[in-house]
Order: sequence, then C-alpha cells, then structure tokens
Amino acid sequence: MNKDNEMLIDFMIMGAMKSGTTALFTYLAVHPQIFIPSYKELHFFDTDRYFDKNINYKIYHDLFMHSHNGQLLGDGTHTHMYQQECIPRIKNYNPDVKMIFILRNPVERAYSHYNLSLRKEKEDLDFLKALELEKQRKSRNPLPVYRTWYSYIEKGLYVNQIKYILNFFPLKQMHFIKTENLKLNFEDELKLLFDFLNIEKIKMLPFMLVNFQKYLPVPQGSKEFAIKQFKPDILELEKLLNWDCSDWYKI
Repeated sequence: MNKDNEMLIDFMIMGAMKSGTTALFTYLAVHPQIFIPSYKELHFFDTDRYFDKNINYKIYHDLFMHSHNGQLLGDGTHTHMYQQECIPRIKNYNPDVKMIFILRNPVERAYSHYNLSLRKEKEDLDFLKALELEKQRKSRNPLPVYRTWYSYIEKGLYVNQIKYILNFFPLKQMHFIKTENLKLNFEDELKLLFDFLNIEKIKMLPFMLVNFQKYLPVPQGSKEFAIKQFKPDILELEKLLNWDCSDWYKI
C-alpha cells in the first residue's frame, strides 16, 4: 500500500478529550524538531469515507507538506483514544507510531465535557441527570451525536480504552501524562516526554491553560454519583500505570 513514498507520521496525541491535549499540542508545535499542522484535530483515521475502498494517504500527508527534513511529524486528534475503529487503521498505517495520552480526573473531565455541551446548546439537563441518562441517550441518539456531546462517563473509563489499544500496540510505544502533573510539574513532564520522543530537551515557556473556561465546581451530589461510576476503573488504572490517583476519588 502506497503511503506517499513512505512518509509516516511519527507520533499522535491520542486523548483524552478535555484533558489538556490542546495545551500540549500548542507547546509541542513550537519545538524546532517537531512539525504539527496549524490546526489540531485532523480527523483522518476516524473518518469512515477515507477507509471505504482504496485508502488515499496523500489527503493526510498533504497536511504535513510544509515540514522540514528531520522533523518529527505529529497528529493531535483526541478521538483516536476513544473510537476503537481508529486503532487498527493506525496500526495498518504505522505500527511503530508513538502515542501520547493525557488523562485527567475523570469526574472533572466529564464536567468539563458537560459544560462544553452546554455552551454549544446541545445539553438541556443538569449534570446529575445527564450522567444518569447517559446509557439511554446512547441507545436513542445517532452514535456520532452521543460520542461528541453525551459520552461524559464513557470517555472517562480509561482502562478499557487503553486495554483495547494494547491489543494492537505495545506499552513501550505509549506515554501517559496526568493532567494535574502537567500543570504542577510542567518542566519535568516535558523532559520525560522529550525523552520518549527522543528529541532535544529545550527550555519552554511556563505552562499556560489553553481553551480554559471557568465554571462553578462540580455539584456535590453529581460528584458523588460520578465517583461511584469511575472508581473501579480508576483503581484498575492505578495498577496498570503504577499511578496514585487517590485524589480522583476523594469525595
């Protein structure tokens, strides 16, 4: 299969949604050894029509035409982590691709996702009711609608998503960042990431939030309900990644 003279994307910022992928994308884009297109969400591997018959990677590679020789090429589409159909497509494209995951407290991630749906006038329920009715909405709405606007809990169940990807890629090709650590220990996290990508450790500007929106704290009743949904997954994630996520399930 022709991949445009074997041009291949080297790494992908896979997700999770509302976890800081845009901030990381913005920082990596200024590194001289990296080329990322000027806009973040390329949505090639999650677009079915590109994979119906003959796959034309030129459509994808044209987005990287202004890169320079020797630069690492990166894609920042956050849906890759969550949408399973992307993973075998990516594996077929480049089995050696490196994957970056940013994982946020799933309760906070869900609430941020919910507030995005409110701002886009896609949501008319309060947060607790939206969580309680998520499974019903999945059965009643077209899948793209549910995935984009109402998958508040499902997108925060990280272990199932990671385990599915592990069926196709080894753990050594994956790098995981905790959103909270990216904020608190920005320079250290970047050094670890630069090591993973095998690029020069350069001095970056202090961490800044991107796409930051202020909203009220998670309502207590909603928070308790959400923690109950997420805690088994969080406990499993701690074992899988050898992380301490106890702050994620504190009431």
